[in-house]
Amino acid sequence: MSEPRSAPGRLAVIIPSYEAAQTLPRVLERLAAVHPLADTWVIDDGSRDATGEVARAAGVHVERHDRNRGKGAGLLTGFRATAAYDAVATLDADGQHKPEDLPRMLEALARADLVVGARVRSAAMPPHRRLGNALSAAYLSWIAGTSLPDVQSGYRIHRTTVLRALGLQPNAGAAGRPAPPSFRSTGYGFESEILIAAARLGFTLANVPIEAVYEGAPSHFDPLKELPRFGSLYARLLADAGRWSAYRRVRAAAAAAADTEAEAGRA
Repeated sequence: MSEPRSAPGRLAVIIPSYEAAQTLPRVLERLAAVHPLADTWVIDDGSRDATGEVARAAGVHVERHDRNRGKGAGLLTGFRATAAYDAVATLDADGQHKPEDLPRMLEALARADLVVGARVRSAAMPPHRRLGNALSAAYLSWIAGTSLPDVQSGYRIHRTTVLRALGLQPNAGAAGRPAPPSFRSTGYGFESEILIAAARLGFTLANVPIEAVYEGAPSHFDPLKELPRFGSLYARLLADAGRWSAYRRVRAAAAAAADTEAEAGRA
């Protein structure tokens, strides 16, 4: 059993959004019942519709890309904007994720560093998604060395200690220490990379079963574009897992050397 963690403190929510003007108002309305909108960021990834306008009207923070740069780039913008918080949640703008599940995921964070809302593979999930989800989960669980039942879910809560260790948020304490490996994806594969990196660095991951909603606005996941990228990504992740494990050893050695130097200074 994993050890209890400290309470997460201040939580920010990031909603990466692309042309979500139709669905975003309802997502924010439901989110407001469980989380302050003043601590919510919408990342408008170059939308051509009124995504940014409806987000501002709801009273959330808005960061905008001047062009569509991909979901990973949106998440990275959000992580950097919320560096002052203790934990950062992410959910999609299309209404697939239920904001009402956020309290259950926060409870799971009491014994984890990163919590994933793992979508139940029910009949409600389209067949092609069920198959892809199961295959990718099995492969990446093997690479990560821990159970990852839904590697493609964008509904997560990250402690900022994880984001800083992965180089996704500024880390003043890392000055003079080895830099982490770089992330290679700016699209949907970015989320898979985070899970592998966090697991290989020794962070505790928890999975909370959720039911996703597959009605409303269509997903911006384009199989013709993204599946070849995922194939390339999954091949890279096998090598990258080794890079993150090697970085973990280097990081531990650097921390031990710093401790030794500090002890010598106190002697």
